[in-house]
Amino acid sequence: MSDGFGTLQGPLPDCEFSGPSLSQHWAIELQFLGTGNDESTFRFPWLHPQCDAAANRRVGHGHGPTSTRVSKQGLVVMRSGARETTWIQEPKVAELLQACLLDGGFKYSKTSSPGLALERIIEQLGGVHAGSVFQNGGVRKIIEELAGGSSLHAETVRKMIHSSLSLPKDEGQREFNTILGQLVSKKILRQGLFLQCDKCQRHDWYHLSDLGEEFKCKKCFHLQSVPLLDKRPWHYVSDGLFRLEGKVAGCVT
Repeated sequence: MSDGFGTLQGPLPDCEFSGPSLSQHWAIELQFLGTGNDESTFRFPWLHPQCDAAANRRVGHGHGPTSTRVSKQGLVVMRSGARETTWIQEPKVAELLQACLLDGGFKYSKTSSPGLALERIIEQLGGVHAGSVFQNGGVRKIIEELAGGSSLHAETVRKMIHSSLSLPKDEGQREFNTILGQLVSKKILRQGLFLQCDKCQRHDWYHLSDLGEEFKCKKCFHLQSVPLLDKRPWHYVSDGLFRLEGKVAGCVT
């Protein structure tokens, strides 16, 4: 496979072909173990006509009796005569979902606001499978609480995530580190500190990128030295779509 495209050369049936190839058909069942990226899948549901059609567009690309069909275990590709090569393109998850909806009697009209938000979230996460981080109920509560632009103490974030983990201590700690690492690396959460301006005396949250040897107050723009940070607790805020209240409703699930 190269950039989602490829060909497969399989064994021919143990027989002698003669005459026109279109009058001789044989089948081979393919079982796929995975794909090259999270946006593609070969897992088609069985006995769904639109899914059969979608599979045929991506694997084999046959016509009529030579069309590819979804089997209980994988995909059945129909071949004609002595042709050995099967053309393959990785099917997209979105294309499969659309085929499933068509089989259920739904027709695509337009992408809703939650749908547009979902597309951007998947793009931000780098794929559908990364969305598994939202399976943690604590993560969903954190996003909901931070959607209005507030912040949460690092210890509060830790407790909310841990409260939704039902694993032994060591496994739970590893899972917590994985979840929090994903949230920060994908910029769902941003980590920073609350600092007080020595001129206007008001507090505000500052991301790590805002701090050097000096920082500028967000309220009065006074430039001043960064105070000692050794005993200051981390505070997390949400970012992007997750910072807009109601914008992710209907798509995180």
